Amino acid sequence: MHPGAHAATDPGKPAYVMASTGEVVTYRELDEEANRLSHLFRDAGLQPGDHIAFCMENHPRYLEVAWGCHYAGLVYTACSSRLTSGELLYILGDCAAKAFMSGGRAGSSAPENSLSTGCQPRKNFARS
Repeated sequence: MHPGAHAATDPGKPAYVMASTGEVVTYRELDEEANRLSHLFRDAGLQPGDHIAFCMENHPRYLEVAWGCHYAGLVYTACSSRLTSGELLYILGDCAAKAFMSGGRAGSSAPENSLSTGCQPRKNFARS
């Protein structure tokens, strides 16, 4: 079941708890952020069926991004933050990603020229 189904029946229930920090994210929060991201993806021109790739080390926002892609009808590829720039470029080309997201330390190994893979220019999808 998607987070929205749980948010409708028990919005305050924890969707996940980060073991290292104790941060609790409820189903309502997860659903709201996934919806926000899905709208940002659509505003950026991505359409259902388009492919997006993202590279995030064990990040607490991973599920928000994955569900945001799902809500927008996007196909996504999650890439390891330990890959080299060349390996990421290969994956982006192979999956025909129209957009690429990276964050945290993973951004340092992100391809410098994502346009060469056919990806759209980067847009900041981070929450404010």
